[in-house]
Amino acid sequence: MFGLIIPSLCSLANCTTNANGHLPLSLSESHVNDDAALAALTEHTLLFPSSTAAAVAFLSPMSVLREETRVEVGADTADPSLADCSLDRSRHGSMASSRFSSRLSRRSSVRDEVQWLDEYLRKQRVIRYMQEERERAERSKLLREEHDFWVELCDRERVERLKYMTEQEIAELLQREADEARRESYGADQSYQRATEDVLRRRHIMENARRKDEDLAVPRLNNHVLADGARRAVQQEVSETAKPMPVADGARRAFTQSRLREEDLKEKCKQLATELEEAKAAAAQAQLHQKRAEDDLAREQEKMRKEKSVAAACKETEDRLSKELEEVRQQLTATETERRKAEAARAQAAQDAARKEKALTSLRMRNEELAAQKAAAEDERQRGSMSKEELKAWMDTLEKEQTARSNAEAEVAALREQVKALEAKLAATSAPGPREAADNVRKLKAVADDARKAQADLLKERQLREMAEAAAAEAKDALMEEQAAREKVEKEVRTALAESTLTTPQRQNAESERRKIAETEKMLEEMRKVSKRDEVEKTALRREIEKVKRDLEVEAAARSQLEQLASQVVSADDRALREEVYRLRKELQVSQEECDAARRDTVACQRNAELEIASLKAWCERLQQQHRGQQKPLQNDEECTPRTSTPTPHSRTSRYVRKPISKDAAEAQRQADEKAASDQCIFELKAHVTRLQADLEKSQGHEKRAVAEMEKALQALNASSDRSSPGSRKMLPNQRQSAAEKEQGAKEEAMMERVGALEREAAEAQRKYDDLVASYKEAEATLCEAERQVAAQRAQIEQLQKKDEDLPRTSALPRLEATHSEPIEAAAVENTHVFEERIKALERDLIREHEAREAAEKRAEELQKRGGVRGIGAEPKADHVEANIAASGAGTKGNSQKAMCGCF
Repeated sequence: MFGLIIPSLCSLANCTTNANGHLPLSLSESHVNDDAALAALTEHTLLFPSSTAAAVAFLSPMSVLREETRVEVGADTADPSLADCSLDRSRHGSMASSRFSSRLSRRSSVRDEVQWLDEYLRKQRVIRYMQEERERAERSKLLREEHDFWVELCDRERVERLKYMTEQEIAELLQREADEARRESYGADQSYQRATEDVLRRRHIMENARRKDEDLAVPRLNNHVLADGARRAVQQEVSETAKPMPVADGARRAFTQSRLREEDLKEKCKQLATELEEAKAAAAQAQLHQKRAEDDLAREQEKMRKEKSVAAACKETEDRLSKELEEVRQQLTATETERRKAEAARAQAAQDAARKEKALTSLRMRNEELAAQKAAAEDERQRGSMSKEELKAWMDTLEKEQTARSNAEAEVAALREQVKALEAKLAATSAPGPREAADNVRKLKAVADDARKAQADLLKERQLREMAEAAAAEAKDALMEEQAAREKVEKEVRTALAESTLTTPQRQNAESERRKIAETEKMLEEMRKVSKRDEVEKTALRREIEKVKRDLEVEAAARSQLEQLASQVVSADDRALREEVYRLRKELQVSQEECDAARRDTVACQRNAELEIASLKAWCERLQQQHRGQQKPLQNDEECTPRTSTPTPHSRTSRYVRKPISKDAAEAQRQADEKAASDQCIFELKAHVTRLQADLEKSQGHEKRAVAEMEKALQALNASSDRSSPGSRKMLPNQRQSAAEKEQGAKEEAMMERVGALEREAAEAQRKYDDLVASYKEAEATLCEAERQVAAQRAQIEQLQKKDEDLPRTSALPRLEATHSEPIEAAAVENTHVFEERIKALERDLIREHEAREAAEKRAEELQKRGGVRGIGAEPKADHVEANIAASGAGTKGNSQKAMCGCF
């Protein structure tokens, strides 16, 4: 910006001196240079008003007038630079006006001291101004770079924001920016208008002040003689008087004050101009930003429009190219077809010549071959019909087998329902005997035998299905051969017809050939009909074969699943399997020992129950004898003192009457307390027995669930063994009998034996459990009998009490009361102790049974983790059953022993 101003200022500064620093020889040269500099400054002012305002201020006529006036006023001093401005100078003595200057003429190049000093001071001002402008330019450059960087960053951020904004948001943003720029431009315009008005007002003030000063100033002379005379006269007057003129001092002071005011106004004008320039720059920058934003938005919209148009064009091009490619492919296919047809036509034309020569000889031979092939086709058709009949027979057999299998499954389901009904009936019966248990076991074995028979039938059915599939494959091969033969015959017939049509009409045997052609056409029609029938049969056979294949796939998937289960069941390590078998044998031995112990406990329990029943009967007999012994004195006393006898006079006294009444009341209260205590004991005993029954029912439910799970495991093992049996392995076409499979079969047989042993153990445990239930119920019946006897004894005691109340009180009453109350109290106390001991024993047995059940469940979990198969999970359940039986047997034995001890 300052590149054009500074050279012009330099030329202006250097226009008055030469290279050696002396004055130029002509004034016209300086005048011309000054005019050029002013013209350059005017041009730059028009182009860049803000940067040249200060330069114009330095070169204004007012400054020149001020300097010239100051020099002329102080011309009589020793130093011209110290001269003050005078009143005889005007604005017409500037550099731009040679008419009123101190030059000799317009064309003279001679300058006086005022012009020289003016030029010197102007150079200093220009140098100082250039330095200030240089510094300001550097500062402006730095600020402009920072501002440009900030503006660029804001523009980038704004562009990035615009990418993710909708059109409505973009329109709102542009409206906000336009409003903000309008507000800023309005503020800048207002400040610029105010500054312009202030400058104009101050300029008018200064012009008025200058006019006043010019009216007081003396006009300058036009020639240098008068100027020298006036100067000399002024110097002489000054030297003579040496007194300051008061008028000149006042003018000088006024001029100084006006000059100071002018400088202040200029400074303010500069500041306002700078502010105006900054406001204009801000407004221009805002407009530039808005324009950039609009340009960015337009570019983005144009870019999006171009992208859409490019995408549409690409899509159209792609569609057009795909259509062209499809057309090219079709053309290529058509040309390839035509080429093949042409090649076939050429080959056919080449072969026609050879076939025409052998037409007659080959036709007869082919007729004979056609007859032979027709016979062969008839045989093949008959064979195909036979194979179809065989396949239908196999399919009928397969359907029968499937029906039999479904019936067997229904029977198995019915047998299972019967087993469940029998189990429910067994649970509902109070005390099943060993005969019923044996019948149930026999029924279960019969159900298992029926299931095994059904599995054997399924194996047979699978073998029959395999044979049917093999027959279907053979029939398919035969049909394929028949179809190939039929196609060959049809091809030969077509060639024969073509050759017969190509024969020339000049041959003599045309009629015979026509007959042969007619016969051949009839044969072709028959063969076409046969081929259609064969196609229908073939489609039916294909459907049947696909159905058989689907059955085979289903069976193969089931077989693979069962083999996977068998591989999971049977470990790869034989040593681990032997260890498992050894461990299971040990556990079986332990379970047998526990069963024996449970059996012994059951026998001991039965014996103890019998002893307890006998002791209870003896105790009841003793109670009855005691009761009869107590009844005899009462009867004798009744006979001695009849009820009709009149009492003695002293028996009616209040003292005699009060004592028996008090003793009778105390006795009645004591007996009522004993009765309440015994009733409470019996009630508690009944509640405890009810709880024991509930626990027993829960344990029975656990046992039933264990048995059901064991049966499920047995069924799963039986199914896996049946599916993985050698008969089922034959159904896989690519499967071979290997040593590993045999070993697997042996392992499965061992597993089946083990499951059978578990079944037997479960049956034995069930039998023991039934025996224990029967013994428990017998003990419960004995307890009920004992309670009934106690209730009868109490009823007898109440009857005796009623009789005692009716009997007269005699002196023997204390003895009778003692003999009457002691056995009852002893019996009640003894009964209470016995019941309490039995309750405690039953509670301990119940706790022991819970502990044994928890231990058995933990053991079952460990066995199930080791085995990893559902079939092996039946063994912990059996152990759990045996443990429960052993615990219940031991508890029953302890109960019977403690009860017997309490009774005795």
